[in-house]
Amino acid sequence: MSGPTQHRKTETGTKPDRFRFSLAHLMCLVLVIGIILGSLRLLLLAESIPAMVVVASAATFVVLIIVFRIATQAMTWIQIGVSTGIVALLATWLFPAVYYSRVSARTVGCRHNLANIGIAMHHYHDDYDSLPPAYIADASGKPMHSWRVLLLPYLAQDALYRKYRFDEPWDGPNNRTLHSAIVDVYCCPEEHARSSRATDTSYVVVVGPRTAFPGSRCVSLADISDGTTNTLLVVEIKSSGIHWMEPRDLHVTQMSPRINPSRGQGISSHHDRATRALAADGAVRYVRDDLSPSDLTGLLTIDGNEPEPAPQW
Repeated sequence: MSGPTQHRKTETGTKPDRFRFSLAHLMCLVLVIGIILGSLRLLLLAESIPAMVVVASAATFVVLIIVFRIATQAMTWIQIGVSTGIVALLATWLFPAVYYSRVSARTVGCRHNLANIGIAMHHYHDDYDSLPPAYIADASGKPMHSWRVLLLPYLAQDALYRKYRFDEPWDGPNNRTLHSAIVDVYCCPEEHARSSRATDTSYVVVVGPRTAFPGSRCVSLADISDGTTNTLLVVEIKSSGIHWMEPRDLHVTQMSPRINPSRGQGISSHHDRATRALAADGAVRYVRDDLSPSDLTGLLTIDGNEPEPAPQW
């Protein structure tokens, strides 16, 4: 009796067993799966379109070579189809899992940034009995230095703070040499992944009358009669165009009264259907897009005696 064979008897003769894979086929299939899944991982880590194109092109080239090799070993179309289906199913399952795990990590990173800023705000308050001013102004009232600079010693940035000169504006001759410095806590990880401007801030205060940051005047936590839980200190803003050293933020009379507004500048983020904000009690809040303008206005004032916002807060 002859040994194992890849053919079986039929009424019309012999036909290849189209569903039987050799060890070489299986090894090649595993290799193809590894290349595709590894390439998906690299694509998610790539921070630019050229890098994505290079990774995708290289992976496609290698996979085509392997597929050609499999084909030359008399692999049937059904076997190739089954292999492709398995790879497609695995890729479809893994890609969203890796993608959303990365998005989730960025969201957690953003929350940690705001939490650290909140801790720094409270340490500053312990030392000076007030929150930092939105900016320090010169004799004519022109903003010179941002609250983000004032918080540097409380964010483990003592060396950078010592290099900063308060006897010249934030963009003066000496301070301009510090503009390339990146302070990670001021940049949302999601924003950093989408933009190369890592020196722009993702976090601002809302300046204006009856807010916690009326300008160059300082406000104490004791001045917040609405309660620290229901008052915002720091909010997210996407694509701000504001250097972290620049004494510029959102102004309550110029910003949109909605979260993630479709037009104009306002409180916004790249996170899905919501943004993050730091309350005066140090907690990081999740603010949904459908928060009403009246509730948002109430959260920005320190003495409006508004009722607690709806569940969108």
